[in-house]
Amino acid sequence: MDARPAPAGVLGRRVVLGFVAAALGVPTLAAVASPPHGVFWFGVISVFTVPLTLFAGVPLFVYLARRRRVTFWWCMLAGLVLGAVGALLFMLMTNVLAGRNWAPLLIITGLLCALVFWLVGVWKNQALDTIRR
Repeated sequence: MDARPAPAGVLGRRVVLGFVAAALGVPTLAAVASPPHGVFWFGVISVFTVPLTLFAGVPLFVYLARRRRVTFWWCMLAGLVLGAVGALLFMLMTNVLAGRNWAPLLIITGLLCALVFWLVGVWKNQALDTIRR
């Protein structure tokens, strides 16, 4: 196996699939879990997961990959931080009371998205093994 890191910009299909699963996995689960209002919950949760994944998660992954820090714990820390950012954005969009009530769930959502990303895009990914060394 070649020990050189993957060229910049080549993330691989599994990593891209991991980002898609992270952004849409939790909203899909919420939609399936609440059939009468599934579309509503899918939309509400996706409003936060998709932009945070695209505009914060992907650049953060590239940053960590270049520094060879794509590990389980770094992914979980990123999910925790992005969940807290989502909670802060929700608080700014609504009010402080609603933000405080929903913050724990939004932070847990960030952690779940990070776990889904790790399982789908990073765990046992041969293409990332050279980056992690």
